Amino acid sequence: MNALTLYPNCSLGGMTSVYLNRCITQPEDGFSFIFLNDKGGMNAFQSLPNTEVRIVRKDRLNSFLEYILDKIEYDEIRLTSLPALPTLLSKIENTKVIYEFHTSSLDIIKKELEQLSLEHVDEIWVPSKYLKVMVEGNLSTPKEIKVVRNLANPEVFNTTSAPKFEYNFPSQEVPIFWIGRFDKGKNYKDFFRALSLLEDKYVGYVILSMENDSTRYAEAIGELAFYNLSNRVKFFLNLSQQEIADFYKSSIKVNGLFCSTSLAESFGYGVLEASMAGLPVVAYDVGGLAEHLEYGYDIKMINVGDTVSLAKAIASLDNKEGLS
Repeated sequence: MNALTLYPNCSLGGMTSVYLNRCITQPEDGFSFIFLNDKGGMNAFQSLPNTEVRIVRKDRLNSFLEYILDKIEYDEIRLTSLPALPTLLSKIENTKVIYEFHTSSLDIIKKELEQLSLEHVDEIWVPSKYLKVMVEGNLSTPKEIKVVRNLANPEVFNTTSAPKFEYNFPSQEVPIFWIGRFDKGKNYKDFFRALSLLEDKYVGYVILSMENDSTRYAEAIGELAFYNLSNRVKFFLNLSQQEIADFYKSSIKVNGLFCSTSLAESFGYGVLEASMAGLPVVAYDVGGLAEHLEYGYDIKMINVGDTVSLAKAIASLDNKEGLS
């Protein structure tokens, strides 16, 4: 199988993780990728022999596609966040056109469906049963929707292999990992609120991806000062999958855990990867996160906004009284 995938941004997280893990778990298939913007993720594909990656400017995309599709036959063309493209691909024969939704934003789903020419799309893919219901409820005409669960790399996120780099956490410290961006949806403020209710030994490890808005950084620093957490939160930028997994595995000996305060999740990659690496997880019960429980992972689900219960759940995982 030979697939061409198109998506706006090539970063180290987000959709790049989805694509990377497909390449890793399907080594017999060929994957070509076209991104419109290089956001620091190009190197992630370098070691994979079954991939080809290009960055093509948006104003050159149509002409480049016409050129490449005249030269190469693909079994599937997969699109995400590019709803105008299926019309361009309508003349291609014997190639399945797939449109993928990975967003948890209903507004974005509605906006993309308004622009999407469904008659030129063969299938719609979503990563969870939750998102399938969301998309189905907004379709103007029936279309097959398949749940294609996102994959995490088991060679990196597992409980059997040791970290390649051992991070030495202070023995008196309990690290709590949070991953995302400083936006409303990821809801870092509730993470800070919960952390402020815990003893000083609990330290937040905030892993940021594609966060380059200085005003949002400034607001986050202000929140830390407000909750008197300036010395209890550490920031890490654009870590690779291996670096994140090393963090998780190294923290297990000091009772490390993962916390998600997202207000919406179409799938929940962060929760899945942490669980696969052996970390207990505390998360707001939103979107498709509960579907991970079907695979036996240790995830405590908390009602959205209940930061007191969130803090108590974190303390209970340390088997000690941890609330201040």
